[in-house]
Amino acid sequence: MLDKDINFLEESFKKYYFEHFDLIHTHINPERREFGYQKFNSGMNRHIPIKSDKELHLLLMTNVPSDV
Repeated sequence: MLDKDINFLEESFKKYYFEHFDLIHTHINPERREFGYQKFNSGMNRHIPIKSDKELHLLLMTNVPSDV
Protein backbone atom coordinates (compact mmCIF):
# COMPACT_ATOMS: atom_id res chain seq x y z
CA MET A 1 0.00 0.00 0.00
CA LEU A 2 1.29 3.49 -0.80
CA ASP A 3 2.36 5.80 2.04
CA LYS A 4 -0.21 8.43 1.05
CA ASP A 5 -2.96 5.80 1.20
CA ILE A 6 -1.81 4.61 4.63
CA ASN A 7 -1.70 8.21 5.90
CA PHE A 8 -5.22 8.84 4.61
CA LEU A 9 -6.56 5.68 6.28
CA GLU A 10 -4.79 6.39 9.58
CA GLU A 11 -6.18 9.94 9.70
CA SER A 12 -9.67 8.67 8.83
CA PHE A 13 -9.56 5.99 11.53
CA LYS A 14 -8.16 8.43 14.10
CA LYS A 15 -10.99 10.86 13.38
CA TYR A 16 -13.54 8.05 13.69
CA TYR A 17 -12.08 6.81 16.99
CA PHE A 18 -12.04 10.36 18.38
CA GLU A 19 -15.58 11.22 17.29
CA HIS A 20 -17.11 7.91 18.43
CA PHE A 21 -15.58 7.25 21.85
CA ASP A 22 -19.11 6.84 23.18
CA LEU A 23 -19.54 3.73 20.99
CA ILE A 24 -16.21 2.08 21.88
CA HIS A 25 -16.18 0.11 25.14
CA THR A 26 -14.18 -2.66 26.77
CA HIS A 27 -15.66 -5.99 27.81
CA ILE A 28 -17.44 -6.21 31.18
CA ASN A 29 -14.28 -7.56 32.90
CA PRO A 30 -11.41 -6.09 30.86
CA GLU A 31 -8.79 -6.90 33.51
CA ARG A 32 -9.42 -10.60 32.82
CA ARG A 33 -8.75 -10.24 29.09
CA GLU A 34 -5.93 -9.32 26.77
CA PHE A 35 -6.28 -7.18 23.69
CA GLY A 36 -4.45 -7.12 20.40
CA TYR A 37 -4.30 -4.77 17.48
CA GLN A 38 -2.82 -4.49 14.02
CA LYS A 39 -1.61 -1.31 12.39
CA PHE A 40 -1.85 -0.61 8.68
CA ASN A 41 0.92 -2.47 6.83
CA SER A 42 2.51 -3.98 9.94
CA GLY A 43 2.28 -6.97 12.21
CA MET A 44 -0.02 -7.82 15.07
CA ASN A 45 0.59 -6.57 18.62
CA ARG A 46 -0.91 -8.97 21.16
CA HIS A 47 -1.26 -9.66 24.88
CA ILE A 48 -1.98 -6.05 25.83
CA PRO A 49 -3.76 -5.55 29.17
CA ILE A 50 -6.46 -2.86 29.12
CA LYS A 51 -8.23 -2.02 32.38
CA SER A 52 -10.76 0.61 31.30
CA ASP A 53 -12.46 2.36 28.42
CA LYS A 54 -10.07 5.27 28.96
CA GLU A 55 -7.03 3.02 28.39
CA LEU A 56 -8.65 1.58 25.27
CA HIS A 57 -9.33 5.08 23.90
CA LEU A 58 -5.72 6.08 24.58
CA LEU A 59 -4.46 2.99 22.73
CA LEU A 60 -6.71 3.77 19.76
CA MET A 61 -5.59 7.40 19.52
CA THR A 62 -1.86 6.74 19.96
CA ASN A 63 -1.55 3.65 17.74
CA VAL A 64 -4.46 4.12 15.30
CA PRO A 65 -4.94 0.42 14.56
CA SER A 66 -6.72 -0.97 11.53
CA ASP A 67 -8.00 -3.92 13.59
CA VAL A 68 -8.51 -4.52 17.33
